[in-house]
Amino acid sequence: MQNRTDWHFSGRSWLIIDAVIAWIAVLLAYSFGTDLVVSWDTTFPNQPAAYPAAIGFTFFFILIGNIWGLHDPLRQKRFWPVLARVVMVVSISIILFLLFLYLFWLKQLGRTTVITIAISSTVLSMSCRFFLWKISQSYRRKLLLLMNDDDRRELINALGGSALPFEIVNPKDLLNKADMGDRAKLLEVCRKLKVDEIIVNNNYFSGKDQPWLVCFAEGIQVTSLNTFIERYFYKVSTKRLGINWLLELDLRLTHPVYHRWKRVSDIIMGTVGLVLTAPLMIVVMVMIYLESGAPIFYTQNRVGLRGKVFTIWKLRTMKLHAEGSGSKWTQKKDSRVTSIGQFLRRTRFDEIPQFWNIIVGDMSMIGPRPEWKNVADVWTDKIDLYPYRNLVKPGLTGWAQINYPYAITEEDVKEKLSYDFYYMKHATVLLDFQIVLRTIAAIMKGSR
Repeated sequence: MQNRTDWHFSGRSWLIIDAVIAWIAVLLAYSFGTDLVVSWDTTFPNQPAAYPAAIGFTFFFILIGNIWGLHDPLRQKRFWPVLARVVMVVSISIILFLLFLYLFWLKQLGRTTVITIAISSTVLSMSCRFFLWKISQSYRRKLLLLMNDDDRRELINALGGSALPFEIVNPKDLLNKADMGDRAKLLEVCRKLKVDEIIVNNNYFSGKDQPWLVCFAEGIQVTSLNTFIERYFYKVSTKRLGINWLLELDLRLTHPVYHRWKRVSDIIMGTVGLVLTAPLMIVVMVMIYLESGAPIFYTQNRVGLRGKVFTIWKLRTMKLHAEGSGSKWTQKKDSRVTSIGQFLRRTRFDEIPQFWNIIVGDMSMIGPRPEWKNVADVWTDKIDLYPYRNLVKPGLTGWAQINYPYAITEEDVKEKLSYDFYYMKHATVLLDFQIVLRTIAAIMKGSR
């Protein structure tokens, strides 16, 4: 059976596409210039050569594009939001590039060249996205879902809200639930509907005689529901995980080389972060004292690596004696939060003292957020796999923090746990770098 091409583009694919676009935009601008040449040599003493300029603008374009989510494959569906992000990325990239040229090289680009780069990169980026989007819609892969109604409904809703090029086929007119266990009938329906991929819930069929095996042997791709969600939505489905999942977990964060690199980078970034933010922290400390007096800092017991409890440091954002009647979780628009505290929480500046926790080894820059001991005990009783997020060192920021908002309900906690487990399974230097970039975007947007 001839399967359709998967027109899904990963984040790395979009990054490469944008790098090529930025490179071409600069070379086009130099080609259109009457007094400019496309080479490694400068035409004028105060203007950079074409190829070095292309390298510089490409770097800033893909960096800012990553920060603003331009390479997120799940956010490529709607035209106008994507156009707004492209315009924002192009504008910021050009401004930073021009500042870099002037401050470090004492060079500058002509006004016509800058305008041409801006227009070319915007038009090329949007044209490429529109073209690829039209192709993906024309060659949508057909999926057959073999799972219960709740899982089916959940996956359909998730796919409907994404830009993924898939189409769910409905075999109910040709195949009832009882017939799905018949190999011959299932294969016949797959051929008739031209199914490209079958998504199977691991618990949907019982016993060793799995009917989808005949489809697999005929060249139809068969994927478990957990793997599909992990591959395209960058999270692990905690609702369907059993304790046996831990046996299959290759805990990359404990790899000797990666572990040492992570610790060294934590010490360096923690020290640099503490030194660079020291002037700002002094100003904020004075503002906290003037508004609500001492103490300036807030400490709390948090659960760290392998369940070890440590003291986390934060700048105080709540009124004095806010927890006098017993600690409770922070709510949106919490009346206990001070005026300066609201600003600190939006910008995450209240987390600055945690650079010290990172330096002493209680935390890492990247990892699951350390939970308050009392709250962790509650979720441990309600969610079976919750304690195992502590198999790795907690972090100042993490995959869950940049992909899901503040968790209040049990469903929220399970959803954030799905991202924590994904990070535990797929942790790499590149993923850490992406988390740092997207954290910068979250701070710039004032999200919490």
